[in-house]
Amino acid sequence: MTHAVTHNIKSLGEFKKCAQAFASTLKIGDVVGLSGPLGSGKTTFIQSVAKKLGVASAVTSPTFVVFKLYQYAGSNGLAQWLCHVDAYRLDRQEEAVGFEEYCGNDGAICMIEWPENILHIDQYITHKISIEVQKNNARIVRITKMP
Repeated sequence: MTHAVTHNIKSLGEFKKCAQAFASTLKIGDVVGLSGPLGSGKTTFIQSVAKKLGVASAVTSPTFVVFKLYQYAGSNGLAQWLCHVDAYRLDRQEEAVGFEEYCGNDGAICMIEWPENILHIDQYITHKISIEVQKNNARIVRITKMP
């Protein structure tokens, strides 16, 4: 059974707080799929998650390289990885291209923008996030925990 929570976001500050609260629920091995139109804030959401996890380096969009890895210290003090994937440039339903070893990995959290462009990725997804842009730059963020 899936569990979904909807957030009505009015500002960038609220958006970032929503992402950081979500980050607090993540565990190693989680795979998060983020959907929404261009400019909806998928990368900003991931940047806020990364900050909450303790990623020290700047998190930038991996649009042209498809994925980037960021190291941070996990709650157990051991090095962990945040795998940030941007599948926007992949052909619809293309196979994964190198990052799949991090999906469900016990040393990584994987966050994927445009997961619908990757064939067979749904089997790994533990959370789906959809971001909908409203008037005055407000957002509706729907977070669904998958069974």
